[in-house]
Amino acid sequence: GTFIDKAWVYVFFAVSGFLAYELGARVADAPLLLAAAFLVGWVTSDFTSGLVHWAGDTWGTTDWPIVGQKLIRPFREHHFDPKSITFHDFYDINGTNCAICMPQLIWCLLVDIPAASPTLLFFVAMIWSLSFWTFATNQIHMWAHRSENPGWVRLLQQAWIFLPPSEHDKHHHAPFSKYYCITSGWLNPVLYKVGFYRGFERVITALTGAVA
Repeated sequence: GTFIDKAWVYVFFAVSGFLAYELGARVADAPLLLAAAFLVGWVTSDFTSGLVHWAGDTWGTTDWPIVGQKLIRPFREHHFDPKSITFHDFYDINGTNCAICMPQLIWCLLVDIPAASPTLLFFVAMIWSLSFWTFATNQIHMWAHRSENPGWVRLLQQAWIFLPPSEHDKHHHAPFSKYYCITSGWLNPVLYKVGFYRGFERVITALTGAVA
């Protein structure tokens, strides 16, 4: 990874670690609320990973400024060389996601967590959880493609806390138009059965005239 990638990773860990410490001090006050917030953040990260993945696969071209090279190109090239992600280092894989998480984490830093109301505490904890899982998404995605993983990673894949390779494999068949979620993959069967992405494409076409 580049110096910038490494910097974002280090800043992310410093800020999210401080927030985890602050939230941890409130666990005794509201254990169920914080557990629920963590779960909501986890599921939301799965949904947003699918939404971003779908957008990168479906709309635009690699010539678009910034997003063309940072988002669209990696997703589309990945279809033709799925194993390439396993040869990138930790910083290269996770630097961009760490940068994406920083605005909401900085907002969380501005909240007085020890004095936060239950509603605000839930929201901060949910944003922290969403940020943590967003950071972890590309790493989890890489593990879904790597043949040899540590035992604890395989265990979490089998428990469907991390995206299982067998589930992600359903995306890697032409035309690569389903099972976009790459955090836990929980939402993939649901979104596929309700036709979420195809319906969203029709709405966008109706509103803008753009065709997927």
